[in-house]
Amino acid sequence: MNEIERRQFIKNGILFSASFLAGGLLLLGCGNSQKENATGDRKAKEEKNDAPAKDPCDASALSAEDLKARKALGYVDQTPMKEKRCGNCKLFVPAQGEKSCNTCPLFKGPVSPKGYCTYWAPKGI
Repeated sequence: MNEIERRQFIKNGILFSASFLAGGLLLLGCGNSQKENATGDRKAKEEKNDAPAKDPCDASALSAEDLKARKALGYVDQTPMKEKRCGNCKLFVPAQGEKSCNTCPLFKGPVSPKGYCTYWAPKGI
């Protein structure tokens, strides 16, 4: 390979790499603007909707299957035994913010700290 061919080969390689990189950056930029537009559209729809927001801790929104699973585990919102309640169970997961609910890894949906299920286990054991 002579010196001129080598220079042309390197020049073509650099041009190809640069155009490939520029094309990739262009595609990334297009994807972000679409996400921003979708987010803006969603926000506009939410602002137009004057209906009150649903309570995220409302168990009535659960599917029949999820409600059945809760019942199978014996979950009740008010414990029949004062010393055994979800709030002092090692499986109880407290809410992590204003728009979240207390939960339990055993089933879906909100959990009352005063609730109870048959899988109650004391903290610290």
